[in-house]
Amino acid sequence: GTEVFDDEERIKSITAIAGGTDATIQVDNRAVVTIPAGNALTLSPDCTIMGSTIIFTGTTSYIVEFVTNNWYGSTRGNI
Repeated sequence: GTEVFDDEERIKSITAIAGGTDATIQVDNRAVVTIPAGNALTLSPDCTIMGSTIIFTGTTSYIVEFVTNNWYGSTRGNI
């Protein structure tokens, strides 16, 4: 699945879970992060990520926490 955020939405954390096989997360065109099968991974950037596209491949579920205009929200998905 793909989540697209605009410049008004600041990413605070990204969590994803791999099922029976390895899964991946890619933020924009940066290096692909692999999640070993049966494990979860949380990315909490030291800086604010804005205007990003996040691609989840092979995850069983994920959640992205974000802030926009002083509002805290999240988006979830199951693939």
